[in-house]
Amino acid sequence: MMLSPMKFLLLWILFSLLFIIFTFLTLSALGNQTRFKLRLSIATFSFLLGLICFFGIFTDNSIKTDWKRIGSFKPSISVKETLNNFFDGKDTTPKTTKNDSDTPPAPPKNDSNTQQKNSGNYISKGRHYPVGYNPTADKGHKTTKGSGIYTVGKDIQPGYYKISIKEKEIGTIMLENENGRSNLSSMLDGYQKSNNNSINLHLAKDQKLIIKRTDQVSLEPIPVKTTTTLKQGLYIVDADIKPGRYIAKQTSKDSTNNLTLYNDNYRLKTNEILTNRKMKSSKSVKPKPQTAIDIKKNDIITIYGKGTTQLEPQ
Repeated sequence: MMLSPMKFLLLWILFSLLFIIFTFLTLSALGNQTRFKLRLSIATFSFLLGLICFFGIFTDNSIKTDWKRIGSFKPSISVKETLNNFFDGKDTTPKTTKNDSDTPPAPPKNDSNTQQKNSGNYISKGRHYPVGYNPTADKGHKTTKGSGIYTVGKDIQPGYYKISIKEKEIGTIMLENENGRSNLSSMLDGYQKSNNNSINLHLAKDQKLIIKRTDQVSLEPIPVKTTTTLKQGLYIVDADIKPGRYIAKQTSKDSTNNLTLYNDNYRLKTNEILTNRKMKSSKSVKPKPQTAIDIKKNDIITIYGKGTTQLEPQ
């Protein structure tokens, strides 16, 4: 399985440091033939490996995605932002404006209507699916894909898919909406003892499916039908699950799932860790065996984990 560009970058930095260190050590060992040959060999070997890793950084553009997902803290002078601008081809040269003079910029207007509008735009851009999306309209087309970024409607036909990883492979599946917002990131485990070697996803036009750290996954169209047995996947209420009030509980004694529930405007309604196991909990995360949820049409439920969550109508 090919290393990711991010790993190539880290290896390139490591081998470059080794090359620099052993170059200096080689120069200091000019009077000793044995030490000179050994250190020169290590320096040369490190240089060659560093060169290979440098070219490996650019095997695909997923390194850009990795940088965009490293933390949420943004300092005033951000190396991550500079790298993102570099990959996007943006000009990073500071531009002089009228506000760069001695005159301080005017304070922002305290307009509640403007704040609500901006908040609404942010929430709208975070939506899982476009307004008016019909999850049963597209039938999809069976295909296989390797690591990369794929645009739905161009590289993959829209539809409802079971996405499965091949045996003895571990990879990551990510889904971005048409605005570039990441709405899902899930690990697929292809080893025999694992129960999360696949995930069910609705793929809408202009979304991006990102596959990482695996050579091949299969995308098989499946029919859309309602269910109350939820494994790892993303579910649209009224298409995959009937609206109503449910008790969500784990069916296995040794499994753990993370259940999240959003409304159709990307507002989080529920975020629970469901498990029958005894686990250490913090103030913010308190695992429990079951939870009550009220779901409405177009709500989104995501399930992460290796177990099965059962919905019991109330």
